[in-house]
Amino acid sequence: MKRLRLSYNYHDAQLRRAEFGDRQVTLEVDLAMGAGTRHLFFGGVRNLDDVRTLLGAGYGQATVPVDGEIVGIGRTDHRKIMIDLAMVSSGASVELLIDCDHYAET
Repeated sequence: MKRLRLSYNYHDAQLRRAEFGDRQVTLEVDLAMGAGTRHLFFGGVRNLDDVRTLLGAGYGQATVPVDGEIVGIGRTDHRKIMIDLAMVSSGASVELLIDCDHYAET
């Protein structure tokens, strides 16, 4: 896995919410040690149904709360991004794979 070039360190950040649109996903993340809230946007998502299922979103649900801690973020190839999550409520480790055309941080 290759390092993904990001402006912030997302290790130990809390994933709070996921929003879904037409082939897009926006993740709301609280950075560690009170460093603020950031949004990770993924556009042109090819595996949107898989992402929705993994994050617990029902059919047609535009926004879903997520209680997960980001362990790491990386790139598996030129268009696939993997986010390693530790789900707080269940203690499960989840690998969220997002197959997308582009991403951005805000």
